[in-house]
Formats: sequence, structure tokens, C-alpha cells
Amino acid sequence: MKMNDDIQYKNLKEYIYEEIKSLILRGKLLPGTKLTEMDIAAKMNASRTPIRAALKRLNEEGLVVFELYKGARVANVDIRDLIEALEIRENMEATITYYASMRITEKEKEELAEAQEQYKRAVIGGDKAEIIKYDTRFHEIIIRASDNSVMVKIAEELKDLMVRFRNLYYGDFSRAKKVGLEHDAILNAILTGEHEKARDLSMAHIKALREDVMREHPLELLDK
Repeated sequence: MKMNDDIQYKNLKEYIYEEIKSLILRGKLLPGTKLTEMDIAAKMNASRTPIRAALKRLNEEGLVVFELYKGARVANVDIRDLIEALEIRENMEATITYYASMRITEKEKEELAEAQEQYKRAVIGGDKAEIIKYDTRFHEIIIRASDNSVMVKIAEELKDLMVRFRNLYYGDFSRAKKVGLEHDAILNAILTGEHEKARDLSMAHIKALREDVMREHPLELLDK
């Protein structure tokens, strides 16, 4: 294989991986959906080798599972995993927000305010994709503003689970307006440099989400 061919192959593998992952995270490929190399190859006009590599990588990330004699399918979202992730986020994001309120730059303040404005517009317009996009961005900016590489790394590891959950379970977005108000309060505390208040509001924000999940999915939790 020539060097240019090798580069093209690596780019193709990455493209296929990102495409399948995006479909899973956005809820376009639902839990339990069968993933056959032949079907994906036909849809993406690609050979089965890079597809096999992409599915293996997604399996390592917990987004795809392989079953004996059945092949690959989209992994289920384990509600207990989500609850445990939210337990981590509840305390970690409180700390992140505390330091972000101390270290945030003027540019990041503008980005945070803009993300929140776009979120509220999406809620008014009932645009699910945009709501998820700007909800995610709001938290990403705060995480980045904390300027703590360890916490950023941990938060990044939880990101896929949270994005996937939002797409699968927030169909009616019953909390969307409430989330907007919670974001407003956090934003104001950060902008005014009220570090402890920002921390406490962030903790309450994630705690409310965790309690909503537990209330809405009690059977899934009892079955575990």
C-alpha cells in the first residue's frame, strides 16, 4: 500500500467511525438496531474492512455490542449508568463551575451568554436538535473555562453518554424551559463573580436532572 493510499484509508476509517457514532449519539440509530457490515458498506459506498474497524472501536467505547451468532447491534442506554454518571457530574460540575467563575475570560463569558441565548431561542422554536446542541455547548464552555485539564478529561469521557441520553429520552423536553431558567441563574452568578453561588446552582441543576431521571425511569432501575 502506498503512503497516499494509507492516508486515505485512515481518513476513510475515521469518517466511517464518526458517521456511525454520530447516528448513534443523535438517536438516529436506536438501541438494539442491527448493524451489518454489508448494509453499512452499501449505504456508505465503502468496503467492509474500515466498517469492521469502526464497529470494533465503537464496541470498545460501549456504543456497539457484539452478540454470538447475531453480529453487531447498537448498545442499550443503561439508566443505572446514567444515574451514576450524574452522581459524578453533580459534584464535579459544581467544582468545575466554581473555578470557571474565577478563571473565565471575557471571550468565554461572551460565548457562554451567546450559547444560552441560542438555547432559549431553540426552546421557543421547539427545535430539539438545537436545544441539545446549545445545552451541551453551555456546559462545554464552563468546563473549558475551569482551566483544569484533569476535570476536562473526565467530563469528556461522560459526554457521549449524556448526549445520547438527551437525544433518546428528551423527546418532549418537558424540562427544557426549567433548564433554561437554571442556566440563566448559573450564567448570572458566573458573570458577577459569585463563585460559591455558581457552584451551588450548578450542583442543584445536575441534581434536579438526576432526580427527574430516577422518577421517570423507576422500573429500569429496579430491574438492575
